[in-house]
Amino acid sequence: MDRDRVAEAGFGCFGRIAASVSHELKNVLAIINENAGLLEDIIFMSEKGMPFDPVRLKLLAETISGQVYRGSDILRNLNRFAHTTDEPVKMIDVAETVSLMTALCDRFAVMRNVSLNMTSPEQAVVVSTHVFIAETLIYRCLKFAIDGLSKGHRIEIRTEKTDQGARIHFLTSEQPGGIFPAAEEKELSEMLNAKLSFSGKEIILEIV
Repeated sequence: MDRDRVAEAGFGCFGRIAASVSHELKNVLAIINENAGLLEDIIFMSEKGMPFDPVRLKLLAETISGQVYRGSDILRNLNRFAHTTDEPVKMIDVAETVSLMTALCDRFAVMRNVSLNMTSPEQAVVVSTHVFIAETLIYRCLKFAIDGLSKGHRIEIRTEKTDQGARIHFLTSEQPGGIFPAAEEKELSEMLNAKLSFSGKEIILEIV
């Protein structure tokens, strides 16, 4: 097992997600700043005795509030992701982990005009595993599928319980281009004692 390759894959995953989140937060702050400027203009005109539209004022306040909530969600997801390194091996709800990584990869999908649709299992699917390596593998499955699809296509993601642990399906609306799994995914799978396969329009990750 090439531990350097595994480490590079993990750092690469963390770095690209952190960069993506920072871009999203910059967009949030830019929208808040723009609307705050418009709010200042309204206040300035009001001080000069000019009437203002209360409906417009309400819309500006709602836009700012909405972006604050959006920024809070983005930071909460990043915080959850960062804290998965606190305790390397532990019990996790696989569907929740998949949901987190799907949310963190959403910007990559939006940039490629690819939609991500996740179906949650009816009951919790819990396994004991190395959390960050599992997240890195899920990220690499999603990123391969996103990058390999044409614009307008979609990825359906679902998780199911197996006798040994959990199985995650990544179903694409067309066959992604490229070779998968590559050496990095094979090393990560070996370290996690997971099974990873790709055939046609489906990637399957089994965590035991």
